[in-house]
Amino acid sequence: MSPELVQFIVNLAGLTIASYMDVKSREIEDYVWYLMLIASIPLLIFRFNTLIGNAPLLLLYLISLVTGISVALILYKFTLMGGADAKALIVLSINEIPLLHKDPLSLLPPLSIFVNSTLFSLSVIPFILARNTLYLLTRGSLFKGFEKEDIKKKILCFLTAYKVPFDTYLKNKYMYSLAEFRENGEKRLKIGVRLEEEEGELNVIDLKEEVWVSPLLPLIVFIEIGYIVYFFWGNIVGLILTLI
Repeated sequence: MSPELVQFIVNLAGLTIASYMDVKSREIEDYVWYLMLIASIPLLIFRFNTLIGNAPLLLLYLISLVTGISVALILYKFTLMGGADAKALIVLSINEIPLLHKDPLSLLPPLSIFVNSTLFSLSVIPFILARNTLYLLTRGSLFKGFEKEDIKKKILCFLTAYKVPFDTYLKNKYMYSLAEFRENGEKRLKIGVRLEEEEGELNVIDLKEEVWVSPLLPLIVFIEIGYIVYFFWGNIVGLILTLI
């Protein structure tokens, strides 16, 4: 069995455990990432012997490592990625050494995995779009009280969020981020992956009032799918380009 395949199995096992935790509670224990790294140490030491004798591959790995960690930290800082998702990408950046036989777009593993997982996560947009369209057709305006909100933010909200009763949100806070807030008595929209809320915001909302929420997707599931696709086929974008 090749070192690459053994590394794939180790990563897949860790991501599967993390995916289960993500689906169940949207919370992932840090020990999952520590175990993935510890289990990978012998493999990395063995594979580093190859890197030392191959300067171009070593340089490519270092570029991949820095790129993956940088992307993860930047996305986390701007709330475009959760903490566990960023940790998953960082661990994969460390564990995955570029494979030179793949297409050029797949030479930076963490970037390819991120692109793949992002594309798969976009599959939820049609369902959100259908839900909001049905709401609009059957119940009227979606943005009552948000008349002063920017049209671009409304469009983005229409594609990434939907309305639920406030008490439903409170009972399932691990599944949603509140996508609206109050500012000087006016309703405003806020867009992001992990949105922080002020306690004062919750006190002025009636339990039966409908509020905008962004679903907290189990992104680790999509990262795992993106990783599997990367390992066997590479970057989806590169794959599509080869078929055109």
